[in-house]
Amino acid sequence: MVTSEEARDLNDKIQGIDTRVSRLEGGYQHLATKADLQEVKGELKADMKDLENRLFVRLGLLIIVVGAAVAVLQRLW
Repeated sequence: MVTSEEARDLNDKIQGIDTRVSRLEGGYQHLATKADLQEVKGELKADMKDLENRLFVRLGLLIIVVGAAVAVLQRLW
């Protein structure tokens, strides 16, 4: 038969284990959140690179068009 003191000790140990498990679960959720943020960060970087490439293409086309317009205007004058 278990005495009340032994029962309290067991209960305290169980509560301690529950507390540790809760902390570990919280830590795991925090790590999962960090992993999710890293994934989103990677996706955003890829999207930014894509936009940057598109802007460079447009800038290049704009430079060509302006250069052609300047050449045409010089010939007309």
